[in-house]
Amino acid sequence: MRKLMLVWIAVMALALAACGDKKEALPSPLDYMDSVASVDLAAETGGLSDLGISEQEVVAQRGEPKLKGKLQGSTSWRGDVVLDYGDFTYNLNGGRVEGYSLNGEAATARQVKIGDDGTRIETQYGKDHYVREIDQLRIWGYLDKENGRAIEFMMENDRVMMIAVADFAMYES
Repeated sequence: MRKLMLVWIAVMALALAACGDKKEALPSPLDYMDSVASVDLAAETGGLSDLGISEQEVVAQRGEPKLKGKLQGSTSWRGDVVLDYGDFTYNLNGGRVEGYSLNGEAATARQVKIGDDGTRIETQYGKDHYVREIDQLRIWGYLDKENGRAIEFMMENDRVMMIAVADFAMYES
């Protein structure tokens, strides 16, 4: 679980670095706004009442996290705190939840889990998704243009190895 969280943090740091000066080298989900249709992701809140809530509200809703960490390093990501609850790991920026990843047996609002195949994703979210690659990682993504939210499925051998949901603010410079 800890390894998965560290991998997710590394992936998000790389993805979010795309928002800086090297945008042409590492595409951001926002680069696909004109190439895919919008998918309703309003229910993708990671077990919270909504994204954008404060750390105090997360603790009130979920209790104390199993792990709380601060992000450090030279990335262009503005996030600063990670709260790990085992099933979900929340990323906060400026004291507000901007995104999260799923761990273990946790499922998305449409019941996609780590280990599911690409057919399951397309059955639940549709075939109109973008595909981007970062190093050896193939990422399928869906955008909710109305609610300003993205969901990405990190794939390996047509199986989900990681799922991340984030508000567009997480990708904006």
